[in-house]
Amino acid sequence: MTKVKINMQGWKLSEHGVPDSFYSVPEDAEPIKQGNKIYWPAICKCGTQKLVEGTKLRSGHTKSCGCKKKFATVDLTNQTFTYLTALYPLSERRYGNVVWHCQCKCGNYTDATVASLKNGTVRSCGCLQKISAAKRAYHLENQIFNEVLVLERDYEYPIINHIKDEHSYWKCKCLRCGNIFTAVGRDLINGHTASCGCLRF
Repeated sequence: MTKVKINMQGWKLSEHGVPDSFYSVPEDAEPIKQGNKIYWPAICKCGTQKLVEGTKLRSGHTKSCGCKKKFATVDLTNQTFTYLTALYPLSERRYGNVVWHCQCKCGNYTDATVASLKNGTVRSCGCLQKISAAKRAYHLENQIFNEVLVLERDYEYPIINHIKDEHSYWKCKCLRCGNIFTAVGRDLINGHTASCGCLRF
């Protein structure tokens, strides 16, 4: 093999300082020296193989065989759409739309079309829907359970008391004695909490 300062065999340029590069170098690739420059047989995401100068691959000067410009008609790089940040476009198209590889606020990765990102159809990897569903699960404000009137969600209670669980906590007023207390939403619904505790006395 031609002696080189930097062996790029097996490189995915997206993992070596050029996150939006479409190129990768096969593990068995042999470098070719032309003059004082080193070229590598690089494979683009679209499947096209070309000889590309190593320094241009590493610097990001050359990121694709040309298909990147064809597919990325709109540059969304590093733009954020609700929970998603667009990283780079893929060669894939869905219904004629360019697909972008995105990172979600929660740390997961997902792919979405330009149209779905811009019109808000896709706003997260799916975690936002779970959060919304959890918020919709309980709307107990102003409801009465036995001798308990629910006032509002108590977000501070689990923090102050160092409680780490998935329960929802609610600030309530006992209609029997007027005491203000905090109760678990599930316990109110299933009848386990019927008062502030005064009914036991």
